Amino acid sequence: MSLGHIGESLLPLSRISEGWNALCQKAHDALTHFHHEDTTEPAPPEAQRWGLVATDLIDHDDRFELRMELPGLARDDLHVEITASQVVVSGRKHSEQTRRQGHAVITERAFGSFRRVLPLPAGVDADRAQASYTDGVLAVDLPKQAGGARRRLAVG
Repeated sequence: MSLGHIGESLLPLSRISEGWNALCQKAHDALTHFHHEDTTEPAPPEAQRWGLVATDLIDHDDRFELRMELPGLARDDLHVEITASQVVVSGRKHSEQTRRQGHAVITERAFGSFRRVLPLPAGVDADRAQASYTDGVLAVDLPKQAGGARRRLAVG
């Protein structure tokens, strides 16, 4: 086997790597980044933990409907901020459950904070937006409007 032949066999691997990197770049905004620091600043890439938060943004004629599945978060640990062009959802999760299974004691812990920025395809009226959180699902109603000011929502 010659060196040229080895180099040719590696070509598909480089294409796979390029494809993977492109996919990661495109999916970057679709993933929620969890980090364990006490800061809202993004963690360096090597410290980030990615998590999929099921999110739907439905475009109705007169409004957008945002739904996010955030099980295990307390309502008081959620923050929603709206501008005319984006929604920012952030929060902090800390839960611990202990159970016995036979002779074993099992403790499960989950903690970390996240921040997700969702760009909106059209302007919304932040003053008329409403948010609710029921059974681990955040629902945000965003009436459409051509402009608007920034507003932090109380999640009820």
